[in-house]
Amino acid sequence: MKILISADLEGIAGLADPDAMGVRGSQYLTAQRLMTEEVNAAIEGALSAGATQIVVVDAHGRGRNLLPELLHPGAELVQGSIRPLRMMQELDGSFDGVFFVGYHAMAGTSQGVLNHTLMGYEIQDLSLNAEPAGEIRLNAGLAGSFGVPVLLLTGDAQTIAEGKALLGDIETAVVKTGLDRYTARSLHPTVARDRIREAATRAIRQRACARPYVIAPPVTLTIRFASTTMAAVADYVPGVRVEGPRTVSYTTHHYPELLEIYAALSMLARQVSDAVYG
Repeated sequence: MKILISADLEGIAGLADPDAMGVRGSQYLTAQRLMTEEVNAAIEGALSAGATQIVVVDAHGRGRNLLPELLHPGAELVQGSIRPLRMMQELDGSFDGVFFVGYHAMAGTSQGVLNHTLMGYEIQDLSLNAEPAGEIRLNAGLAGSFGVPVLLLTGDAQTIAEGKALLGDIETAVVKTGLDRYTARSLHPTVARDRIREAATRAIRQRACARPYVIAPPVTLTIRFASTTMAAVADYVPGVRVEGPRTVSYTTHHYPELLEIYAALSMLARQVSDAVYG
């Protein structure tokens, strides 16, 4: 049984401050260790229930957060920032299920810890077929396009609420509750890991009941950027349509293409941001 784990950082127990999210932050080394241990708990739970191959995608930022020497030896690790499928790199129809570990709620979610969608500044809103989408929906849709179900979601309480509203009664582990975007009440990390391990085991055992989340094509990705310049530069990409001063869209019948286009647009937006504010 082959499982892909897409691991983010914002939804890890014990973390609520932006200072923990990047290499320049004073809490970042602690965040790396906490993230690695929660991923290990998911791996352990999956292996104990019969998973035979696990691929972990370091899905936060530039994809270099997990500590390879501390990662469970039963998993392979995908690192790095240049990847067309972004948080789901290596996913294809050969996988039996996907875990989302350490995920967060979409931008604008009240009491969603460190809530945002894909990029903290450059992207203000994102939708799929005119319906709001965060990273859960975007990545679940990619998995569904390959016929692969999401089996497990972990993160804060608002993340779990978002996931269940979208994906139904999947296995989850709530590891903290947001009081504000940058304030949370968190479980002790060892308690959080226990819950994740148990949920991962249940997720594998109940895999036969899971159904892929499928968005019927054609699918339109709409992005509202933080600035008009970002939208203007995005218009350089063939097939992208300008919908407003800060908004662009792209439509395709091939869902993975949306992730490839997003990868290109996000890099362009980051270049614009760095040129102006760097």
